[in-house]
Amino acid sequence: MGRKLALRLSQVMITKNEEKNIERALTWGKDFLYEQIVVDTGSTDRTVEIAKKMGATVLHFDWINDFAAAKNFAIKHASGDWIAILDADEYFDEVTAKRVMDEIRQAEKMKVNCIVGYILNLNSDGGIREEIPQTRLFKNHCGIRYEGAIHEQLHCPAGLKGYYPEERMNIFHTGYMAEVLQEKIDANRNLDIIKKTLEKDPDNADMYGYLGDELMIRGKKEEASDAYRKSIELYGEPVPFGDRPIWTLETLIGNLIDKRDYEEAEKYYHFAVKNCPRDADFDYLFGKDYFRKCEFDKAIPYLERVLNLLNGDQNATGRDAISHLELVYEMLSFSCFKAEGRMKDAVRYASILLHANKKKDNVLSTFLMSFSMLDGDRNANADVAMQGVQKIYDLNDVDDCVIVCKAAVRAEYKEFIALLDRVISPENMRRMAEIVAEASES
Repeated sequence: MGRKLALRLSQVMITKNEEKNIERALTWGKDFLYEQIVVDTGSTDRTVEIAKKMGATVLHFDWINDFAAAKNFAIKHASGDWIAILDADEYFDEVTAKRVMDEIRQAEKMKVNCIVGYILNLNSDGGIREEIPQTRLFKNHCGIRYEGAIHEQLHCPAGLKGYYPEERMNIFHTGYMAEVLQEKIDANRNLDIIKKTLEKDPDNADMYGYLGDELMIRGKKEEASDAYRKSIELYGEPVPFGDRPIWTLETLIGNLIDKRDYEEAEKYYHFAVKNCPRDADFDYLFGKDYFRKCEFDKAIPYLERVLNLLNGDQNATGRDAISHLELVYEMLSFSCFKAEGRMKDAVRYASILLHANKKKDNVLSTFLMSFSMLDGDRNANADVAMQGVQKIYDLNDVDDCVIVCKAAVRAEYKEFIALLDRVISPENMRRMAEIVAEASES
């Protein structure tokens, strides 16, 4: 029996005027890719020159206002067993790139035809603006193709069977950095395609959602909200399952909250939770807004529904709520501290968060302040608080001691501070004094 051939991975991409990105885009997998195919749609800069210099095969495609058509042209020319189709402004970091072939081999064992990663949209500071699950790695020669002139989606006649690696496959995307986004806005390519599509298909609910997105990035929130309203009207009930309807509802509700139109925001909120009951972002929007306004009693039920959804339903969704889960616990613990009769809940939510991230010293202050307000003997309560703290913090470690002492002072919890004086060693007390003195001098 002959030796089994190694899996081959083809990288394909479509480009137009990507001279700033093309070199990085063709570098991340250079050592293990079987081939690199660049389909250029009319660049007037050095994109083609750089791609050829780096050894990529460059093909030309006459632009017809259809992203799916251009990407499918690229896929048709790939001969590898699997395809990686990242845009020119997307890339795997070095660590993730080294795992790509291992994950493909795992996908083969599992008999799936695609691997789901996460697009990390970066802002101008290099921070993560949002995280979106996306498929950029898929099996070749099984009919997988893109559909949709814009915001194209993968489809397969036999169905897409995705594999979520245990360690996430993160793909960094620079296209939302301010200067890059402005270039895209000025080019108007997406907006032109959307308008032409709506001329041909005026009842396309998804496309009105995409129109709203384009208007949002241009700062036209009122016009965007009108587009989102039209999209929701066209969907009707029940709303079809998918990210697009959810994003349309979330953005419209967010816009209405921003303009303090709570009556209409509540109307769409009830519509949303009825039609998309597993998405936590609708409650997150209201909970966060009431928290910002210091209306803590109103914030609590929304924030608790977020946690009930995310902790109680393995199929729950909510990009914002999931990516800001620590903030949800933080807002909830403080809201319960401020609300009447919810001190024990404040302690509970703070404790959960501190077990996950003990560096949240402001949450530790809430934890201690809540304990100090509990009914009963204050010294006995301080003893219980100390037991809880010692399950999280090592009071033989000077760094942990500093965090706990600062939080106790902010909380003005005298009984707990008295316990610290007995629990923390004299040596650590001396070292803490030095740290505080150094911090004061700097």
